[in-house]
Amino acid sequence: MKQIVFLLIVMALTACRPTRTVTVAWDAPASPPDGYRILVDGRVVLDIPPPPIDPGCHCPRIAVPVPRGQHTVSVVAYNRSGSSQPSASVVVQ
Repeated sequence: MKQIVFLLIVMALTACRPTRTVTVAWDAPASPPDGYRILVDGRVVLDIPPPPIDPGCHCPRIAVPVPRGQHTVSVVAYNRSGSSQPSASVVVQ
């Protein structure tokens, strides 16, 4: 499986909440995987089927809840043959 490459991360911060939402987008592989695992600090927080392609970036894009503070976010693609290596981690603060 191809390495997943992050295109962007946008944070939507809200003053009083213990978590925030980070938008994660990545290059879509030519052949869609069975699903993706979204990792925050190396732990799976979401296990999802391939999301629809966002017309704005022509890429998969999802919102991920992330606790306040500094954390790393990465994506793993998987299919029946196995899993990709985690994408390059992006640090959100």
